[in-house]
Amino acid sequence: MLVLKGTRVDADLRVEIRARRAAVPAVARDLERLGVGLLEQSRLFCLEGPACDLESHHMTPLFNSLVETLVFEHSGEYSFARDADEQNTSPSLDIFCRSGVTDEEGHTASLALQYAGLPDLACRAGRRFRFSDVVPPAIRPAVERALGNPLIHTFRWSDDPGVTPDQSADAGDYDPVATIALRGASDTALLEISRLHHLALDLSEMRAIDRHFTALERDPTDVELQSIALAWSEHCSHKTFRATIDFEYEGKREVIPGLLQSCIVAPSASLNRKWVRSAFVDNAGVIAFDRQWDLAAKVETHNHPSALEPYGGAHTGIGGVIRDVLAVSAEPIANTDVLCFGPSDLPDTLVPPGTFHPE
Repeated sequence: MLVLKGTRVDADLRVEIRARRAAVPAVARDLERLGVGLLEQSRLFCLEGPACDLESHHMTPLFNSLVETLVFEHSGEYSFARDADEQNTSPSLDIFCRSGVTDEEGHTASLALQYAGLPDLACRAGRRFRFSDVVPPAIRPAVERALGNPLIHTFRWSDDPGVTPDQSADAGDYDPVATIALRGASDTALLEISRLHHLALDLSEMRAIDRHFTALERDPTDVELQSIALAWSEHCSHKTFRATIDFEYEGKREVIPGLLQSCIVAPSASLNRKWVRSAFVDNAGVIAFDRQWDLAAKVETHNHPSALEPYGGAHTGIGGVIRDVLAVSAEPIANTDVLCFGPSDLPDTLVPPGTFHPE
């Protein structure tokens, strides 16, 4: 029986769950193009909480002992392994969600640990990839892009112990309501506040917040700051659709004052179709179906999966579509599922940073 008495469970305690018969993931073919050999993929859990006595039965909700094996790792050393050869020293990469990004698997694992008698432990889920040889630093960003998304994931290489599983977890513990010293901060400090608190706001937006609270003669609380960030997020304010676009094609330059208004709303309005009951007002659009019925339709801009994922569980998914149909007093009767991809032969150099290759 495994007993780790009085062990402080923190970000250095990881539980690796490995298949007894390692299966090479399909993504190995993508890595072969980079000259990287992938041996196996395993599940990883990072336990966080106060000192406690861990026993083997506490972990049973997290793995199947018939087909999987369990390894505890603390501060880079194996505290416990089912088999001697479990202490695999192959080069590896650990991938976790950033703080503020929904980690449903970790949340479910935390609930399972509570039922197993560990009510004070939090659990974060990740993945570990083992390689046949050391991955050169020059191609590590490409490997990270193939296995995760830098916008929502953190990456920890086994030969870089100075990086914690969550590089964003250095914000420390907060009081229930914390005041953020923001007024009069330098541009560098403002951007650091945005990064540290996962606001995803640029310098001009952080300066505007600074001016607002300077006028109020006080600093914002963390709740106020997060509320502003939510209201100014891509999800809520549609920055991409509203932004002025400086467009250049075949030597010609054009300024587009907002993609939504210029390329979608204006052409639709110019058609002036009589059967359009309501368009681009709010919620779903409505058209005449026949003399008795109207038809409401909605397309959501934040469905997932997508190449560029928003922060903090902002995936609207089908819920937003149904909501906006209901909001115009219509009864939902059908959903469509549309997947859009770029060219499968797109050169790697043309793939935008933080996005997966269409293939």
